[in-house]
Amino acid sequence: MKRILTILFLTVLLFPMSTQNIKHSWQGKKVGYLGDSVTDPLNDGSKLKYWNFLRDWLKIEPYVYAVSGLYPLMDEFTQYFKNADNDRLHPNDEGHKRLVYTLMYQLLTLPCDFE
Repeated sequence: MKRILTILFLTVLLFPMSTQNIKHSWQGKKVGYLGDSVTDPLNDGSKLKYWNFLRDWLKIEPYVYAVSGLYPLMDEFTQYFKNADNDRLHPNDEGHKRLVYTLMYQLLTLPCDFE
């Protein structure tokens, strides 16, 4: 029973059912993103970038500037990239979604201003 409760708790913690009920101080704020080709809105590796998810889930306004790229991880993570055979630089939609969970939870721990 304890094991089942632990699994349920971790599932709810790691995969929120709804992001529409999150109350936070970042809502409506303008957020700048400096990044590489993963951030680049012109990169066609995915339709939605991580900052699209943050925009929708946290209701923030993104300002995006991007250059360059990143390089592959281990083979078991190729499912999160555009094409495992010839493009492991650019995450696909699921890859961006995986990135955004980490970013969202880190962002929610920070104040929206540093006054």
